[in-house]
Amino acid sequence: MNQLFNDFVREKTLVLIKLDLPSSRPLLFAIPKYNSNDDMHLKLADIGKECHEKVKAMKFAQKNNVRAEVRNKLKGEITKVNKIVSKIINIRMEGE
Repeated sequence: MNQLFNDFVREKTLVLIKLDLPSSRPLLFAIPKYNSNDDMHLKLADIGKECHEKVKAMKFAQKNNVRAEVRNKLKGEITKVNKIVSKIINIRMEGE
């Protein structure tokens, strides 16, 4: 799940902030630690649990296409996660 999210966020955020940072400087995000009192953090945890169960129940037709199948199956959840995380780390997503 983390890898799927990381790939998606990396693809989307690099395009959005690439011009704002010098090329020699790494991307730095202020990512807060998990806070069980924060509604957004709790929602992320719930979505993660749902995704885990969905993937656990999946049967894969081809071993070489697992990643694409999982991404397709979790498309809605990935979108929700990206919206929540973009609010947490204060990044504007494309189309907003």
